Amino acid sequence: MGLFLARLVGYLTLGLSLGLAALLLLSPGWDWWGLMLPAAGLVAGLWVLAKGYVSRRGFVVSPRWASVFTDVMFSLAVTAGCYALWEYMLAGMLGVRPLLDEGVQVVMSWMLLPSAAFMAFFAANMAGQSLEVNTKGLTWHGPSDSRFATWEQITGFKLHDSYVAVGRVGMAVPSRLQTELVIQVPDDDIYLYEPGPNRTKRALVAALLHHAPPRLRSDLERVRLEW
Repeated sequence: MGLFLARLVGYLTLGLSLGLAALLLLSPGWDWWGLMLPAAGLVAGLWVLAKGYVSRRGFVVSPRWASVFTDVMFSLAVTAGCYALWEYMLAGMLGVRPLLDEGVQVVMSWMLLPSAAFMAFFAANMAGQSLEVNTKGLTWHGPSDSRFATWEQITGFKLHDSYVAVGRVGMAVPSRLQTELVIQVPDDDIYLYEPGPNRTKRALVAALLHHAPPRLRSDLERVRLEW
């Protein structure tokens, strides 16, 4: 199972299980037997999500603890959408007083799948990317494939800011998400997510400077100063 699919299925399974458990706990006359299904879903979700943790070679973009923290936060975010979905469908049947307005329930339910897919894509790239550096060139490892580029093929390095829309004062405004390292090659540039720990960035740039030919040193010095 690929890293993206493992996280998407894991987030949704955990979210649906936790959301249903929360709704059942709010219902009058709930009993422990009613939590058997959410408990089984919780175990299944954790098992699927565990498939998304793999060993990576080279400089790792995201350490294991950061991947786990990201998965916990994203699972809780998906749980909110799943709770809205369950509340919309089952609140009346279970006799639960809704915590959300019906309009909010509908909007959160419609946004559930695209939001989960975006978070799974982002987390899979963070967890799956790494870069190997040696005298022959660079090997980029992603969630589902790898790419190798020799030093002769690499034409330069640059930084690229990626943004995400956030709501502020009732408006959607761009906010910088991260600064990616772009490895420029003739066919298609390679984008490396920004490593979390600063020491990883420093070690990566030092390795690039050590192995890169002189014509690429100016680009890498600029990366070292700005990244």
